Amino acid sequence: MLLARKIAVARNMFIYIVKTVLSVGHRLLVSIADLLPPDERSCRIRGRIHGLSIGAVGGNFQVAQGVRFEHGSGIRIGDDVYIGTDSWLSGLRGGIVLEDQVMIGPKVTMVSSNHTLKQGSYRFGPGKPGAIKIGYGTWLGAGVRVMAGIEVPSSSLVCAGAVLTKTFRESGIYGGVPAGKIK
Repeated sequence: MLLARKIAVARNMFIYIVKTVLSVGHRLLVSIADLLPPDERSCRIRGRIHGLSIGAVGGNFQVAQGVRFEHGSGIRIGDDVYIGTDSWLSGLRGGIVLEDQVMIGPKVTMVSSNHTLKQGSYRFGPGKPGAIKIGYGTWLGAGVRVMAGIEVPSSSLVCAGAVLTKTFRESGIYGGVPAGKIK
């Protein structure tokens, strides 16, 4: 019994070490890829490297410099997707789906989870998941913020600086804080 427990502990430690080494190796590759010039070929190379840590990735995935993914196993990316410089996507709990031909401008933030209040503090409140889905052919302009639980319909444009706090059902042009339909 004691031997079996020691073997289990050793196995878990080994798995942790391997995952840590792979994670560090991946981060090193991402850092090196960020040194590549901001051209289409380099964006494709970064897409392939980032794709190693993402749940599912389609063809022709392009990533600009400085993009960060957290909890990539919760992120699904379609074909012909572009993500702009310094964007941050977190697939924690709720997950993120970017359908085909989505274009994301620079400094866009998407987080698929929110904190909840517990004993007067948000610090240790349990996470509340909310899936994010960005529809086919949609363009998110620079600096857009997408909150947990939001869906953006296909063929939509979200203006720079908009904060999406609710789901919209029909394609259109959206902008503002909080975002509303413009056209």
